[in-house]
Amino acid sequence: MLTLPTRRIIFWLKLAIIITCISFIFLFTHLAEITEKPHYRYPAQHIPPYHCPLSNKTGTTYKHHGFVRNKTNFLTDGKVLVFVETLYSKLGKQIINILDALKIPRKVETLTKNLPLLTTAKRGRFSIIIVENYYKYLNLLSWNRQLLDKYCREYNVGIISFIGNRPNSYINAKVKGSQLTIHTQQRAVNLRFNERSRVNFISKPGAVLQAPEPDKNDWILFDIISGYEGIVLADDIFGEERASVILDDGSEDGIEKILFGHNFTHWINKLAFLDSLRYMRESLMYDDLERFVQIDIDDIFVGTSGTRMTKVDADALLQSQFRLRRDITNFTYSLGFSGYYFRNGDSLEDKGDERLIGTILRLHL
Repeated sequence: MLTLPTRRIIFWLKLAIIITCISFIFLFTHLAEITEKPHYRYPAQHIPPYHCPLSNKTGTTYKHHGFVRNKTNFLTDGKVLVFVETLYSKLGKQIINILDALKIPRKVETLTKNLPLLTTAKRGRFSIIIVENYYKYLNLLSWNRQLLDKYCREYNVGIISFIGNRPNSYINAKVKGSQLTIHTQQRAVNLRFNERSRVNFISKPGAVLQAPEPDKNDWILFDIISGYEGIVLADDIFGEERASVILDDGSEDGIEKILFGHNFTHWINKLAFLDSLRYMRESLMYDDLERFVQIDIDDIFVGTSGTRMTKVDADALLQSQFRLRRDITNFTYSLGFSGYYFRNGDSLEDKGDERLIGTILRLHL
């Protein structure tokens, strides 16, 4: 039989074990809250809607006379020949990526001693020729240059090319074999699409970009003279209007060309490039301006603690969808779900995850 002191010891041991178990349970369930580090969170922002500086009225259509390609007599296959400096050049890859995104068939070559086969027995193999470096085209071996130009004239094929700054180049210079004057090492301001250009389709002419201007003196600007039409206009530092993208209508050599004075680091050139492709061969591009918009928020639950969405953010996301639906019928965000990372943040972020799941039905209503 246990004595009184022994019973008391056992009682206190049991009590200690119970208290320890309760403490462990409490710590386990509240450990995340105790060890959480406070994070500074940026509040959800409501960005005011953008208003285009131009009305949606269709601009004036200008009739052009003189040399205009016959775009209904397709003597060539719907394929683009791309001459790149190297297979790894940055601009060359960007050109190829755009063509692939548009699902335009293409063949990529480098300008070497031998040109690829340009014709079959009855047809031309390429409907557009793109040259990454226009200087390489100008300095082709005479036989290759004659062969390429003859193909362009006989099959009514245009050339799209890019002119870049070269070390120790003249500030003002004539383009070899033409009357076109270029101005190198320029800073372009007030970029805009020419209202009178026949190339415009996607681009909306007339609006001067309300955005930061190019901040480097690495643009080439063209003088606009007879036989040449500015597609993208810009002002130099002296306020003189010039072109950063220009159309050679072929009046000098019978070959239409579109020349870019800068690469794709400025997005306006990408729009001009798309319009240039369509102008050179309409059948390669879409013929309407209807677009479908989808905003895909991929892996919504993936992210380190402190950067994930909270309940307030989830509510703001839902409200922004309702605002967008005022202008876009049935607009709905597309969310990517990752169950592995669900409720893997701090307490505020876990509530945000739960709120997102709770609003999924409303996001898709």
